[in-house]
Amino acid sequence: MNCTKKPDNSVFAEHKLKVRNFPSIILFYYNKTVLINTTLPISLSFNEALKTISDLIIDNSNRVSSEDNLEFYLTKSFEEDKIAVVLFHDSDVISVSFRTFGYLSKYKPYFRFINFKNAPENIKTKYGVKKIPKILAIVQQSFINSEGGTLIVGYEGVFIYHQMAKFLHHVHFF
Repeated sequence: MNCTKKPDNSVFAEHKLKVRNFPSIILFYYNKTVLINTTLPISLSFNEALKTISDLIIDNSNRVSSEDNLEFYLTKSFEEDKIAVVLFHDSDVISVSFRTFGYLSKYKPYFRFINFKNAPENIKTKYGVKKIPKILAIVQQSFINSEGGTLIVGYEGVFIYHQMAKFLHHVHFF
């Protein structure tokens, strides 16, 4: 909202949103508001704004670097009756959408988010990962029925929050 050219916006921002300096970034999500007062350039390009927001969202996923490490977090997920959501990737930066899920309390009780950078070919083959980035939801079968074993469901969509949220919703409510 432009508070420089419209004084009413400035009053609203200061009184209702509790903004103390301009420009500021405010994140709204699931009944929570996070006000982040930062020193920002007066004008941000779209890409600069995205990078600024991206830098503010921390990565709460469990980073793994070996098959043993992955197995540890999968076991931990199953012991906690959670669905493991594993991102296989080769990037230095984790997708903002993926990081957002690990950050939101709406998902924490049901999912454990794991990221595996540069997984060896044998591990990618074991889990059916043909190209990266790839997200897999790994569910302990006893979570669904008494057969045992694990069920692996791959996400085929683009890394856009609302599409990924639909995937997680469907996986959660098998």
